[in-house]
Amino acid sequence: MAYGGIVVFDGNSLTVGDGSTGGADYPAQVMIYLNPYGAYTKYNYGVGGQKTTDMAADAAAQIDILYSAGNAQNILVAWEVTNDLFFGASAATAYANIVSYCQARQAVGFQVVVLTVLPRSNVGTPGSFEADRQTVNTSIRANWSTFADALADVAADTRIGDSGDEINVAYYDGSLVHLGNEGYGVVADITAAAIFGLMGLTMLVLQPTAAASSNAFILATSATTNFGNNADHHVGDQDGGGGSAHFRSLLDMSLTALPDNAVISLAMFSLYAWLDASINARTFSIYRIMVPWVEAEVTWNKRNSSTNWETAGAFGATDCEQVALASRAMTATETLNVRKQFICSATTKAAMTLGYGWLHRAATEVSDLYGFKSPNAVVVSQTPKLIFVYALPSVTMSRSAMPGRPW
Repeated sequence: MAYGGIVVFDGNSLTVGDGSTGGADYPAQVMIYLNPYGAYTKYNYGVGGQKTTDMAADAAAQIDILYSAGNAQNILVAWEVTNDLFFGASAATAYANIVSYCQARQAVGFQVVVLTVLPRSNVGTPGSFEADRQTVNTSIRANWSTFADALADVAADTRIGDSGDEINVAYYDGSLVHLGNEGYGVVADITAAAIFGLMGLTMLVLQPTAAASSNAFILATSATTNFGNNADHHVGDQDGGGGSAHFRSLLDMSLTALPDNAVISLAMFSLYAWLDASINARTFSIYRIMVPWVEAEVTWNKRNSSTNWETAGAFGATDCEQVALASRAMTATETLNVRKQFICSATTKAAMTLGYGWLHRAATEVSDLYGFKSPNAVVVSQTPKLIFVYALPSVTMSRSAMPGRPW
């Protein structure tokens, strides 16, 4: 299948990204996943306070003229209803409005992705809002295939979609309606998965808890100290003079959810950056670890309480592969409190891990310390993600595999 074309996002202040920082609105986060697949142009027509009827009124001049039959894909992502309900429309009217809007875009030729409605309780929210929201979401879930090409059911996600979730500042911004960076990240994950579904691909997001993963950082100046099960994932060197305070981090998680025969087209670590103590631009890389290590025992010198690394620091030739699985160039002044993506070279599950996880280190390790969040982060929304986009091999049935069936 050919990739590339346009992705148009239409909606209200949630599409604008109110509440996000550092360019982490959900359309921008969706494009992080799509851009490796080809030349996509993003259009964001979100407007604060916009209702579905406003979207429909603007669509001919703003949206429809963007369609081109020459594009491999023309995708329209529609997210509204919440303002229709907020400003007094009934559930039936609000649902009819979004159906009409989506069907009109399909008639132009767009593939339409429709999102469900999240909770809100900001000042002025009608008392009937939650019941009406549930009614509309039920209708969207039951009937989306009659007016859209894919459903992104963000309201089904228990982190952001249940009544009362809007007070959780791990995902919302405190306004009781808008999301924060990590909440928009959830929306982006679900929306991107729906878009990939249009391409015949499956998207899997792994974000394990501390109990379901192993992690530690190791420190050259505390070579016999274990820093396992730590909330932070330090990488680089913190010495202003470029001495020996080298930090490296180890992470392991189960890939059981990824099919063994998956044909991977995108594998990506997404790490939440919270600390910049670097004065240098550096390349940071992730490598496959080749030997077992124990979270509660690993140190700079040892991989468990009784076994040394071949080379202190876990980067000997039999400790860790010497060719990086993923790398990313980092500036000396990175935007913080956003995620940094590390795209992996693996195209199969076997190429992704040797069963012992990964080592994260800086290439130079001179005055280039960055801090990321680990699976033990206090704010669970900030924990590492590992994202896969994949297809399964097609199966050709032979005649012998179908006894008794004539050709």
